[in-house]
Amino acid sequence: MCAVPPVAPPDEPGPPIKILCVDDSRDAADSEAMLLELVGYEAKACYDGRSAIKLADDFHPCIGLLDLNIPGMDGDELAGHLRDQAAGRFLALVAVTAMSDAESRNRTIAAGFDQHLVKPVAPGALLATVDELSHNCHSPAEGDPPSKSVWDTSDG
Repeated sequence: MCAVPPVAPPDEPGPPIKILCVDDSRDAADSEAMLLELVGYEAKACYDGRSAIKLADDFHPCIGLLDLNIPGMDGDELAGHLRDQAAGRFLALVAVTAMSDAESRNRTIAAGFDQHLVKPVAPGALLATVDELSHNCHSPAEGDPPSKSVWDTSDG
């Protein structure tokens, strides 16, 4: 059984941090969302780009976990739509993909992703990434660009 490390609560209580989990594998998206909900985040799952755009319009996520190969539009295109929708709000994007080669990592950098995680992602690695990125979610300085995080070079 895989132990899930605790996530440190925010220094100051505030509204829950919203995370959008997008993967055409319903099991993957739902599992990510359930794990994040268990540790106190507000997470929603969807399974294609168009649904993600529609959901994000009302949900206003702070973090997006995006598979790159999804129906209707790829994760790169979805990332652009979500960034446009955020219109100045902080939004960190994490590519969660089975592609681990240098070309794929360069592709995610070019598309504006903050992190690149390779499937299967260990629960602890996913939570550590989200926790690191979430520190900027309730920043008083709206309009600040997402901080670029150190790229995860491990495969799990």
